[in-house]
Amino acid sequence: MATVIVKASDLQRVEGRLPGDWAVCSVEVKDFPNGETIVYIDPEQVSTAEPPYILLWWAYPSVQDNVFRLLEVLDVLDVYCGDGDIVLVLPYLPYSRQDKRFREGEPLTLRLFLETIGSRSVDRIISFDVHNPVAFTRYSPVQAVSVSLLPSLVENIVGSMGDNGKLVLVAPDKGRAPLVDSLASLFEVDYLVVEKRRDRVTGEVSFNFETVGGEISSYDVAVIVDDEISTGGTVAGVSSFLKTRGVKRVYAVATHLFLVGGAEERLSSSGVDLVMGSDTVRYDEHVVVSVVDLLPGIAGNL
Repeated sequence: MATVIVKASDLQRVEGRLPGDWAVCSVEVKDFPNGETIVYIDPEQVSTAEPPYILLWWAYPSVQDNVFRLLEVLDVLDVYCGDGDIVLVLPYLPYSRQDKRFREGEPLTLRLFLETIGSRSVDRIISFDVHNPVAFTRYSPVQAVSVSLLPSLVENIVGSMGDNGKLVLVAPDKGRAPLVDSLASLFEVDYLVVEKRRDRVTGEVSFNFETVGGEISSYDVAVIVDDEISTGGTVAGVSSFLKTRGVKRVYAVATHLFLVGGAEERLSSSGVDLVMGSDTVRYDEHVVVSVVDLLPGIAGNL
């Protein structure tokens, strides 16, 4: 038994996907003409709900508004569920890339966000494929856990191929090499690491690679793996490079699919045949793994 608390606008994401004995409490959101926002949770519904309380909060889109709404929800839960076990599940961790001061005069926003959340009645925070898991745990005053969805995403492709071709996993830069190495070991496939170089005079971008396996042209499918795809520029460049090297099909896999600024057209033009990800950000045809399906396991491990 558990209770999932979710925005009313996100109810369709969880309907029919939770255990039958779980309760769902919806959060109503009202925006005022002056730009302010307020939330409402039925006091009777939430006060009679059974712990653990899993607050499933998609912050994207409208990050600033949804972060403040989250604080309002936690203020309500402090009153009605403060003695229970409250688990905050953030499919994508807001401000995860502002994990240090990149220049003087900037805030350390990730720490600010986590410290503010941790000052409420939250017992633990769970997110998925956090950009910097070390900073996540360091700055959070409560237990913080980053769960990877990438093995499930890659498994979808490896399992669907069977013996119908040779597959290679691709790290789009050296920073992702350890991750792709571990996935390649898990699924017993080859991998390669692409290195992007930019000419400081002309600005021209070129690619080189290290491969752990066979010749690059021998692969039927190359799967580019990353934690997120935003504008798609890096993935598009790697895809074009792979196609010119003779790879027949290129798939792009990432947990967080922002796909902004013309990313879908950019990826398609570069030869990406398929884009796959989870519902941490989007809720459309690209989603093959849902964080909702992990909630029973999360509750079982509390």
